[in-house]
Amino acid sequence: MEKFSQYRDKGTGVAPYLPHPRSKADGSLPSTIFLLLQAPLAVVEAIVKIPLLLFLLAIYAVAIQFVTLPAIRKAYFSTLLFVSGFWFWNVSAEAVRRNKLSEAFPKPGEVVVSNYLSPIDAFVYAALFDPVFIVPHASSRVYQELGPFGVCFKALGIPEIVPPTHGESLSKIVFDATAKGRAVAVFAEGTTSNGRGLLPLLHIDFHQLSQNTKIIPAGLRLAPQYITTPLPVSLPVWIFRLLSNPTGWHVSLRFAEPCYAKDTNVNNILVESICRVGRLKSIGPDLGVEGKRNFWKVYNKKNRKDV
Repeated sequence: MEKFSQYRDKGTGVAPYLPHPRSKADGSLPSTIFLLLQAPLAVVEAIVKIPLLLFLLAIYAVAIQFVTLPAIRKAYFSTLLFVSGFWFWNVSAEAVRRNKLSEAFPKPGEVVVSNYLSPIDAFVYAALFDPVFIVPHASSRVYQELGPFGVCFKALGIPEIVPPTHGESLSKIVFDATAKGRAVAVFAEGTTSNGRGLLPLLHIDFHQLSQNTKIIPAGLRLAPQYITTPLPVSLPVWIFRLLSNPTGWHVSLRFAEPCYAKDTNVNNILVESICRVGRLKSIGPDLGVEGKRNFWKVYNKKNRKDV
């Protein structure tokens, strides 16, 4: 991987855009047997799950996208994740007992700021508290309100160079979400990583919000980590990867203690808090969105040469 050494963070040594490989046998007989059995099981599992997934997607297209009741929407996204193999969950919050965890979930009008790993991230949050979503653009100060599928598709590619031609202010999106009884989730890195570090957060002017608006940092981890999409991948390839893991996927989500829009160093608080609860290292400014575009060009070029 010396070819990509310039795309390692100088302070931490983390390469945030290198894809995770699938597990390999460690040379032992049990490990080898397990992997040999896993391959046909994975194919069978994908074949069984694909019709179920298509059925659920059809339900969303004809009904769920028009439903406003949070309970129905959360039940739908929980079912979608279960069918996709997300069977193991660990959700927690700082300074909150597990028996009172639901009280710590973001309320209408509150803002969650999370790291961004994969197309599945938005569905995790949708299953828990059904927010509206924002994935900011590096060159824009207006934002587009997205649904879970909009966030999903963004996670499969490289962020657009040209900023959106239309959008709303953060305060307008939060105001509208509050009127709908929903929170707002912001993937403030603006693009996905492999989960080894927190990318530089894009500029978001939280001070335009009401001073007492609660801003909740959240650290998300997925395992096995090859489900993350630090680099572009086609939807069919990723869907097969998603559905062909017979051991199931693990979700670990931890909310940090909130800060407020009136705080003077909101960005610094968010970085520190997300890194702490997500067990991430903070990545320097050279490896933000533009760094990802440059890395993708080099990575793509090397892969074509190796073919």
